[in-house]
Amino acid sequence: MSFEWFIARRYLTARRRQAFISLISAVSIVGVGVGVMAVIIALALMTGMQGELRDRIVGSEAHVYVYKLGGPFTDIDAELKRVMIPGVAGAAPAIRGLGLVTSSRSNATPVDLKGIDPARESNVTEIGTSVVKGRLDALVNRPPEALDGIVLGHDLAQNLGVTVGDSVTLMTPQAVVMPTYATPRLRRFQVVAIVKFGFYQIDTSGGFISIETAASLLGKDGPDLMQLRLDNLDDAPAIGQRLKDQLGPQYQVQDWTELNRELYTALWHEKVGLPLAIGLIVLVAALNIVASLVLLVMEKNRDIAILRTMGAPAAAIRRIFVYQ
Repeated sequence: MSFEWFIARRYLTARRRQAFISLISAVSIVGVGVGVMAVIIALALMTGMQGELRDRIVGSEAHVYVYKLGGPFTDIDAELKRVMIPGVAGAAPAIRGLGLVTSSRSNATPVDLKGIDPARESNVTEIGTSVVKGRLDALVNRPPEALDGIVLGHDLAQNLGVTVGDSVTLMTPQAVVMPTYATPRLRRFQVVAIVKFGFYQIDTSGGFISIETAASLLGKDGPDLMQLRLDNLDDAPAIGQRLKDQLGPQYQVQDWTELNRELYTALWHEKVGLPLAIGLIVLVAALNIVASLVLLVMEKNRDIAILRTMGAPAAAIRRIFVYQ
């Protein structure tokens, strides 16, 4: 052991006259440990929350959306081939709309309607693994005498007081025009499945119907958008830009980072601000260390003079206190 390490260790565990300085050193070490622990815990909590929130958002929604300006997608197979570029793992068409849903046990509740192709939807969202009751494929191939099927979010079904097999009434703003008046479109549906994504917005207001039913109910000629799921969701901005360049100005492309920009900006500011505030604990502990070292140097003036007289260089004296 070098003499610098030997003396630094003796100073750190000093007795008699230096007992007060040793106490300050111990308190400083504990203070730094507590401060660093608080910063690590705060960063872990914020990072974990962001990761969990991101997984739930991208689990219930696609990574990239492609819209066709001026009209719906007509040739679905051709359009799917165009958007399946390298980095895209799956694609599916969809129709979006709004409506009100009622049951015999509740009043009208807003619903975010989504017309889907059940066979393809599982390629872009986690709807297949989120079904808690019923079957997703019951949306299609309905018996001739049966009502059209609908899949409801878990919390929405609870608010309506319905379960699989019950019927609900769906009203959309697209009006049926009569000779003397116009009335909203009303249609009864049978609940065929209940899904729970763990994401509040979808679970409380999400409703899924077949893409053919959505087209007739909402008065549309075809899908509004193409949903894409990527091999790596962090590549969404880059792949979105490539799609914009490849598809041309008649298409609009949005990725999940654009749609949730405000939320993630707020979380990022919180993630940065919280450790800065907790980092003041580390700063206080560091000041205690500086104070204890200054006191130690003042206490050891005579020892330093003796070591210098014995030939110890100034750099070795500095290393003693740095090691401590």
